Amino acid sequence: MARILLMDDEDALREIMVDVLTEEGHEVIASATGLIAMDPEVIGGVDLVITDIIMPDVEGMEAIRESVRLRPELPILAISGGGRTVTADYLPIASHMGAQDTLRKPFTPDDLIERVNALLKKG
Repeated sequence: MARILLMDDEDALREIMVDVLTEEGHEVIASATGLIAMDPEVIGGVDLVITDIIMPDVEGMEAIRESVRLRPELPILAISGGGRTVTADYLPIASHMGAQDTLRKPFTPDDLIERVNALLKKG
């Protein structure tokens, strides 16, 4: 299937997403930070990027910007539940920065699979 880079600092959610995507036959590279998206070798070797917006070290917006710079055609799914201290909607900004689709937390495994499959078909 596909090789997916997944970045989310929520350990439990990241583990669930890895399990769901792996069960679908995908290979998943998981990270708690967007720092991994700064590596051209990693971005060059994946078919899809899934990134949370609010993360330590390197935020999702920077991960999106760098992924688009390195591979403009790479499908990106941005996920977010808002800010840590205030409810904020960062997903429209992520779309403007280059994410082809967005998904608001909380979401179901079926929601995730549906978005991933749609993005992989486009790419």
